Amino acid sequence: MTTTSLRGSLLPSFVRSLFRQKSQANPPEPPRTNLARRGTPLECQKDSKFAQLPEDILILFLHHLDTTAKARVIQTCRYLHNLLETALYIHLGPFYPWFHYGANPLHRTLAERPDLILCIRSYIGPLIPLPKPSPITSSHALPPRKRTLRGMLRIRKVMEPAKPPPPPLTETEPFKNAVFIFTKATRIVDLDFTDTHDWASDPIFEPVKAAVFNMSLTRLYLWHSAEPTQVLRAQPELEHLEIGWNVPSLEGLDKADLPKLRSLVATLQDASHIVPGRPVEQLTLASSDLPYQQDL
Repeated sequence: MTTTSLRGSLLPSFVRSLFRQKSQANPPEPPRTNLARRGTPLECQKDSKFAQLPEDILILFLHHLDTTAKARVIQTCRYLHNLLETALYIHLGPFYPWFHYGANPLHRTLAERPDLILCIRSYIGPLIPLPKPSPITSSHALPPRKRTLRGMLRIRKVMEPAKPPPPPLTETEPFKNAVFIFTKATRIVDLDFTDTHDWASDPIFEPVKAAVFNMSLTRLYLWHSAEPTQVLRAQPELEHLEIGWNVPSLEGLDKADLPKLRSLVATLQDASHIVPGRPVEQLTLASSDLPYQQDL
């Protein structure tokens, strides 16, 4: 057997055997889905006084940091990452401008990591995030640097192809992610959907409505709802309530509803139906100008 035939017959099989042995020795780790606290500091971390603190103290420190600082802390080592990552998802709110656009990556993360959904205690943001706007492009080709006759003849209008009609809302990824997230986020106690979707009366949001009814909310912001009375009756533990302008009259609210309400932001008409017979201590009347706050 010549050297050429030896290389062609033995070398490929030998290389394949090496790769096969390497893959068997180090199998790929399965994706981590459980974020429960586990493990102790590594050997190299035992000299760190910060890592030796009890877990409850470390979590207490993290609650006093802003979101950016929390994200930097969990990137320092694997021990703190496993311990403190869930604290990033306890309070979700508008941390930056254009939150309606920026919430889309957040919803994708929660859809991919269902174990993080149960960590959410408060949510202030859109029910369905808006898609990120596409950059504005010119409809004309750029002119040449020199205005020559040949260059002027090259200038032509770029014909854009006709865009297909958008799919129904129920078939979009943001809608599916929203339904998946909020039907599992049963531990939320502070809820504020900042967009204009009427989740309480629109039939397509029936799973979200049923999930909100099963939450034990202590704070609720109700901005757009055709059936507010139904929503409020399902929240006997509610203590803080804000009602927007697009909510119809609350004349059908029973006296036994909202027995623990202490703070209210509403119009004068809505406040006249809610305040009597309830232990409201602070009232803010919403008007066309600035809200007027009054302690009762």
